[in-house]
Amino acid sequence: MAILSVLAEHEQNEFEYPPLLSAEARTISFSFPREVEKQINQLRTSTNKVGFLLQYAYFKACKRFFVADRFRKEDIAHAAKLLGISLGDIDLTTYKKKIPADHQSSILKLFDYKPFDQHVIEWLGKELDLRMQRLTEPRQIFIELLQLLYQRHIEVPTYNRLVALISQHYLAYEHSLLSHVKENLSVENREKLEELLTVEAGKNPGLLGQLKLINQSLKPKAIQASVRLFHRVHDYFEGLLPLMNSLKLSEHNCTYYTTWVKKAKLSQLKQFPNKDRTYLHLTAFLQNQFYLRQDSFVDILLKSVQSIKNTALNKLTETDQLTRTERRAAVRHLTKTNRHYKSTIDEITKITQLPLLTDTEKMQRIIALLEANQQRESEIEQKKIDLFEKSLDAIVKDKDYFKILEELSIKLQNRVNEIIKVLVFNEQTSNTSLIKAIQHFKKHDGNITKKAPLDFLTLDEKEAVADDKKELKISLYKILLFIHIADAIKSGELNLKYSYRYLSIQDYLIDKEI
Repeated sequence: MAILSVLAEHEQNEFEYPPLLSAEARTISFSFPREVEKQINQLRTSTNKVGFLLQYAYFKACKRFFVADRFRKEDIAHAAKLLGISLGDIDLTTYKKKIPADHQSSILKLFDYKPFDQHVIEWLGKELDLRMQRLTEPRQIFIELLQLLYQRHIEVPTYNRLVALISQHYLAYEHSLLSHVKENLSVENREKLEELLTVEAGKNPGLLGQLKLINQSLKPKAIQASVRLFHRVHDYFEGLLPLMNSLKLSEHNCTYYTTWVKKAKLSQLKQFPNKDRTYLHLTAFLQNQFYLRQDSFVDILLKSVQSIKNTALNKLTETDQLTRTERRAAVRHLTKTNRHYKSTIDEITKITQLPLLTDTEKMQRIIALLEANQQRESEIEQKKIDLFEKSLDAIVKDKDYFKILEELSIKLQNRVNEIIKVLVFNEQTSNTSLIKAIQHFKKHDGNITKKAPLDFLTLDEKEAVADDKKELKISLYKILLFIHIADAIKSGELNLKYSYRYLSIQDYLIDKEI
């Protein structure tokens, strides 16, 4: 089995040999309680006593054991001095086989540590399998395993033993990915992936080169160019989806391979001795591109909608300032008119309560009162009242706001129309009413019909999107749809199916089995 290179050579040597202890660290490491002193005194030979103390001190310092021929001379001398033993009485060449192993077992019990045995190897294997799904760098995995061993109070093994375990799982995982590629990649998709590696001389950098950067511009032309590029990615993604589902590549996997593809030249990708490895890299790269571009389109959608909403509110404020005097006059006039009507009703009430008048006389007086009142209300005055009422009704129902939105709709459509068509929403976890409206939008290629779903709209919005002839105001409907989509994405009511940042909350939770 091939062994991965995890640490540099000088780092390996540093790991495999006992630590270089300063005077202070040596004092701390070689200090021992009476329990340890009793165990040392029970040993028969001076070599075994010094050997035990050295293993105890080194384990105390770094939670590792070392072979006797790597013990440091200065540490041997220090241990002998502490135990009152002459250096001439020590022969560490005899300190081997069963004796050091027994000492190590006793030291582990003294520190309440577990040995690095088969049970630990099996447990670490499961931890490694989880890390393989992230395809973390071997060096980082090595460091994480050391941390796990320290946390669980487990003896740290030799460098080679730990690296062999990492290599075994690392290579096994990659082998399983390559097997999936070999079994699930069709001839047609192999040919399409090969096309990615072909660039005609003097032409543009090819699809791979174009995909290395994602344009976040909010300009309509830039968005349209990004959508056209995305359609090409979508074409590959659709064909490779069965393979991607089989590989179950995580975000970390895709990022790992994508980083390599971005940095590599086409010639390097072509030089892989195993073609399936090349296809694995390209598949991960395309999956990553699809997910990243879906997220990027949502970012553009959210920014564009927010910009339009801000513009609409600013215009509404301007309109509000312009009509403030008119509205004040309307309120005063309507208040005055209301008081006049109330006064008339009070007078009629008084007439009806006069005991000396007959019903006929009461009726005559009421008619005279109404005729006098009607003469005071000219036709012009009545029109003014109607106008003021309509003005106030428009304010109550946000008609000015909807009018402004309708005027801004085309500007937003130019940015968002094509984005909505290419976003893939998760219908299982999203707002049903909005999904129906989005499906209608996509089905008719953005050309809204009279049968467009209205359930996602509020009551005021439903009233606003219908004109005087009860026909649908297409521009207003579209901008309201885009605003609802943006708000639902931000609130989590609307989720993407292929995304890193806009999935449903369930997709971010740890798997129940794990």
